[in-house]
Amino acid sequence: MSRPIVSALVVTYHTGPRLRECLYALMGDGQVSEIVVVDNGNPPREAEWLDAKAAQGGKLRLSRPRENLGFGMACNLAAREAT
Repeated sequence: MSRPIVSALVVTYHTGPRLRECLYALMGDGQVSEIVVVDNGNPPREAEWLDAKAAQGGKLRLSRPRENLGFGMACNLAAREAT
């Protein structure tokens, strides 16, 4: 039996420390093959952290629209970018 391929879609907007907890849990999950994060707007500190994590390669990919798309549209964007 082959392992499932799971794309985790995460929409974030001023999420605070829960964002890091969420992403560390997803990065550590062997069944999750990719994490697509849509940053709908975060404070500079969180945005820089996301940029650094995405730059490391691995499972996490970051999309940053020019404006807050809202939750539904951001979910659709993440789904389009998922493999």
